[in-house]
Amino acid sequence: MLFFSEVKYLGCYVDDSSRMLDVHNQSNQMTLEMCKQSCHKHRYLGLQNHNHCFCGKSLGDSNRYQKKKENECLQPCGGNLSQTCGGFWRNSVYEFIPVTVPTTKMTTPGHSTVKTTDMNTSRQSTVTTTEMTTNIQSSVTTTEILWLGQSEVTTTHMKTYRQSPVTTIQITEPGASEVTTFETTPEVTSVQPLDCLCPCFSIAKGKWDFLRGMNLTLDQLREVMKPELDLMKKELSVNKSNTTRMRRSKISAPDDRVSATSVGYVGIVFICLITLLIVFIDIIGCFASKFKRQL
Repeated sequence: MLFFSEVKYLGCYVDDSSRMLDVHNQSNQMTLEMCKQSCHKHRYLGLQNHNHCFCGKSLGDSNRYQKKKENECLQPCGGNLSQTCGGFWRNSVYEFIPVTVPTTKMTTPGHSTVKTTDMNTSRQSTVTTTEMTTNIQSSVTTTEILWLGQSEVTTTHMKTYRQSPVTTIQITEPGASEVTTFETTPEVTSVQPLDCLCPCFSIAKGKWDFLRGMNLTLDQLREVMKPELDLMKKELSVNKSNTTRMRRSKISAPDDRVSATSVGYVGIVFICLITLLIVFIDIIGCFASKFKRQL
């Protein structure tokens, strides 16, 4: 079963205005993780000049976009200074590598079902999930997460028919003592059926569900989910200059209402009457002056 993809660094490649990779994303907080999220539907990704991320299905013309020396791709990423985001017209190019998750399922008729899933992430972590269900009696789900050289977290959730469910969290860190936490939910003797207030059939398991039983602090959760939160913040941000209200304030629009037309006509008539009155007064003044001279 294909679960997700990792990336493999290919090297520093030259780029130009025609673009080596055709899909472009930009952020002042750019990181490798953010670029991976944006390019997960493509085969290649490239980081360029601090804050640019490019995606593509191929690397383009090999004679045009050639590999360069690594010292031409030394600019740090805007969102993580420890990562490299290419250089000026230079791409730090990565290739997605699919990770296969083998699943083993064993069923004993009328007795139990055991399902084991192993997921290995190179240089990062190993996740093993075991689900065992006994017919009508109980179910046990065990999740083991091992960060290489860091710590090991084992979460066991046991639910027995007509008894209280028990959750055990075991955390082991190198050079430190082992911490085990028990969480027991009180037994509920009677449960009133609840109406589903949302379209439950459309709710799927999220990719962050495995974090629920890890007892992480808020700061640790923010660190794990930072790339995706930054991407959501970028997608939800609105540029005021592109809003309809701002555009309307820069232009004038015709007013076809009858009241507006009537006001315009009244204004024109009033201005004409004032003009005629002034001209009439001047004519009378001219006749009066001529009459006085004749006398």
